[in-house]
Amino acid sequence: MASWTGLSGYPKEIATGNSVDKKFICNRCGNILREPVQATCGDRFCRGCVEVLFQDGAEQKECPRPNCMDEDDSTQRSVISKAEIFPDNAIKREINRMKVHCINKDCKWNGKFKEYESHFPVCEFRMALCAACGSEVKMNEMERHLRDVCPKAQLPCSDCGNLITREDWEQHQVSHRSVLCPACPSGTTVDREAFHDHFNRERHSTYVFHALHSSSTEIQRVATELALIKDDILARVQLLDERIVAINAGGGSSSGVLNPDQRVRQLFEQMSKSLNDRVDTKTGTFEGIANTLHRELDKVISAIEKLENHRRNMKDVVDSSAQRINALEQTLRVRESKIIELEQKLMDNNPLVTYNGVFIWKFTDFLRKQQEAQQGRNVSHYSTPFFTSRFGYKMCARLYPNGDGMGKGTHLSVFFVVMKGEYDALQEWPFKQRVTFCLLNQERGSHVVDSFRPDPTSSSFRRPQNNMNIASGCPLFVRLDALVSPGNGLLKDDTVFLKIIVDSTDIRDPSSPLDSTAAKA
Repeated sequence: MASWTGLSGYPKEIATGNSVDKKFICNRCGNILREPVQATCGDRFCRGCVEVLFQDGAEQKECPRPNCMDEDDSTQRSVISKAEIFPDNAIKREINRMKVHCINKDCKWNGKFKEYESHFPVCEFRMALCAACGSEVKMNEMERHLRDVCPKAQLPCSDCGNLITREDWEQHQVSHRSVLCPACPSGTTVDREAFHDHFNRERHSTYVFHALHSSSTEIQRVATELALIKDDILARVQLLDERIVAINAGGGSSSGVLNPDQRVRQLFEQMSKSLNDRVDTKTGTFEGIANTLHRELDKVISAIEKLENHRRNMKDVVDSSAQRINALEQTLRVRESKIIELEQKLMDNNPLVTYNGVFIWKFTDFLRKQQEAQQGRNVSHYSTPFFTSRFGYKMCARLYPNGDGMGKGTHLSVFFVVMKGEYDALQEWPFKQRVTFCLLNQERGSHVVDSFRPDPTSSSFRRPQNNMNIASGCPLFVRLDALVSPGNGLLKDDTVFLKIIVDSTDIRDPSSPLDSTAAKA
């Protein structure tokens, strides 16, 4: 199916019967013309294709159609000018009458071409990207996808009110399975479903009765206080009533005595003056506080700006340091590769090389090398290469003082490595000899022994294409605490002896004399 971008033409598959007149085809993208235009050479293009053609700012270009040649010089390609390209409305009208159908799977829409562009963006069968997880989903299935399937859709948690993604939902619910028991003095947490059993088992009913009794006592105390307050209010109201009656009884007998209305008015004026004075005082106080806060706010803003500048400077320093660290790590990796290469060359020339499939590796300075491995430096070490025979398999051992994989930090890990040898073409592949590791006891005690037979399907035992294959062996060879334990005889004078034995009984030695059958052949 032809692709359809916002600039190129429409896919030819939309035409009913998939038969499209070539005059409707863009001479650049090969699709049905979209907003057709025509150049002076007679070729037609999509408007978007022309915009892409001239996007570098040039005013003239060779015609994109390979066999469009100049009329005056048939050896030269035809040149089209951006200023001489015009809309082809006649072709557009013809295209609009063409019968087409929707190419989205399961969509049954069909109609005229001019209706297709308005249908396609709203087609319910159109594939669209899920805004949450990025998966392609049909538009008519998007709501169900977000509701039931999408791993990134957010769901409200009824316990805490937070929005949790569907993929994290089960793990989040684990945090709500435990509740704090209010009756346990130590704040014990109990599984929500087992809370009722816990409450009965611990006999917390006493706690409930005590809580109810305390609540009842508090309610009685509050009721008593409310009764006292009510009696006091009633006494005050009665006293005020008596004063009002006395004032009314002596109403107009003397000109020097104020009537009740005048007295109330006077009281209101006094209260208003007192209130205004207090408001003025408070306003002045608040204005002083506001000015002080304003000055402090300016200081805080200034300090924040300084901190932001400092943060930006520190970010630049951190970015620069990170770049330097990356460069140093790259240099370190290169140097480590060179060191390993040099070590291998030295090992190849080592006089201790054996040719019988048995090698005893004296590994010294164990504790120092283990500490380096714990710090992430020199996590593994290779032994001297050894051979099954002078013209046989080339091999070595690899030892991790602080363990590797499942044994990291807890075990000594040892592995067997098949190396690229000079006589590999004469060997049988894959390598299938039994390998035995033996950590020798230096005080005549028990040795630690483990062995394995190679997996013929593993790439570790195929014919090496590089310097050596991937190591394979025993990540849980011996526990580190047992190894360094005093008096066990495995580690003595900070040295261990690892014996590697390769069963070579059924290996054909290329240096052995040829039998009579081979000689006749």
